[in-house]
Amino acid sequence: MWKYCVVAVLSAYISVAVWSQVQRSESNTMEIELRILKLGMTPSEVTDALSGVQIIKSQPNSWMTSTKSGLSTMAFKNGKLSFIQRAWTSESNRDTAEALFYAVSSLNENGYSACRIKSDSQISPTLEMQRVQVDCGGRAIIVFHSKVEGQWQEDVYEQLRNDR
Repeated sequence: MWKYCVVAVLSAYISVAVWSQVQRSESNTMEIELRILKLGMTPSEVTDALSGVQIIKSQPNSWMTSTKSGLSTMAFKNGKLSFIQRAWTSESNRDTAEALFYAVSSLNENGYSACRIKSDSQISPTLEMQRVQVDCGGRAIIVFHSKVEGQWQEDVYEQLRNDR
């Protein structure tokens, strides 16, 4: 039931984006920990940009940061930053609608309005997950409603990727 509500809310926000005149910023950038990352940066440029932020290099081409504002992940392809994902959290870290509002606002600010919405779910012995994805080409919002080890949680992520 919740995913139908999320889809309806997302549809309304995206419809507003079509009619809004927004100031378009550079659509291949994303803010991580108050620092701007841009697709195409080299690993050393990303390291410099994230100076003072702990970077966990789980694999040579897959990095993450974990801070109070959530988990961010980055991936490199052919020595260039090709994927960035950041978590959107609310002030209370419990308000999914507020996090969703800020994620959709980011789409608006970056000039995205032609988006596809889809949903899916997965059930296994250890995980129950429902997902809504708003895909706008190079930028997307992913909303998860998942039950892990008996606890329900909601997460909102924004992704920026270079599919080339």
